Amino acid sequence: MDLSAVQPRTVQTSLNKYNITIIENHGLNSRTGFWWLRFTFDHGLEKGIEVRLTNFKYSDRYDWTLEVIKCSYLGIESDKQMASFDMIDEFINVEELRQLTDSVGSTEKLHSYLELNFVPLVTKKIKYTKFIPQFRFFLSHESKDKPFMRTFVNGFKFLGYDTWLDEVNMPMGSNLQAALKASIDECDCLIAWLNDEYMQSDYCKA
Repeated sequence: MDLSAVQPRTVQTSLNKYNITIIENHGLNSRTGFWWLRFTFDHGLEKGIEVRLTNFKYSDRYDWTLEVIKCSYLGIESDKQMASFDMIDEFINVEELRQLTDSVGSTEKLHSYLELNFVPLVTKKIKYTKFIPQFRFFLSHESKDKPFMRTFVNGFKFLGYDTWLDEVNMPMGSNLQAALKASIDECDCLIAWLNDEYMQSDYCKA
């Protein structure tokens, strides 16, 4: 049988079901200075959705950003239109960055890590942007956990949701407990970061 005229094509398997392709990896495995990882993946009818992970916006080693820089579903065709999600919680980022850098040496491990941790963020944004979410989330927490809640704010904003966080939305000079109760009534859903300190806080219990 003469197979010379047969055109090869990519076979999609469970090991890389989104057809993830690494376009560029600059400095990620050096763990120092600025770095970025750029990759594409397929979703639905769209081929080559382009995403970049980078710490270029920050001087801090642990703050980094997910940037969607090309996606027709979202109307993004250039860097000027990109959608970004700033991940600024050090506790979470240190562990995520460790897993990401540990995966760089193996194409299979890196594809798996991106598929499990970052592709779902982008596909959820595509889904929620399509339906224009109307929910607003009230973020309840004890003061020391505010960095966690800032990451929640960035994540919900990336997906198209509105949030209420005291340091951003609390009216100046208002009665704290009255303002909290009124704001909770205006929101559709409450998310509480529960721990011992939260349960002992008079404001959180209120």
